[in-house]
Amino acid sequence: GALVRRRLLGCLRLLVREFPRYARVLTLVYQGFTTAEISRRMRLKPGHVYVLLNRGREMLGKCVDKGGVL
Repeated sequence: GALVRRRLLGCLRLLVREFPRYARVLTLVYQGFTTAEISRRMRLKPGHVYVLLNRGREMLGKCVDKGGVL
């Protein structure tokens, strides 16, 4: 519960600082934007949005598992 939430917030902060594009895509998805909307908004090809989204999710998951290390 609380430990995972704390780790997730710490990992999100790291992601924003170290990999802002990944963080931006994840944030936009969380806000409800579709990949097509994100693609237009960030001026990226849809395939690139999927890559950023996948890598960002993977990095967050690993970071949380490792206890807050990207």
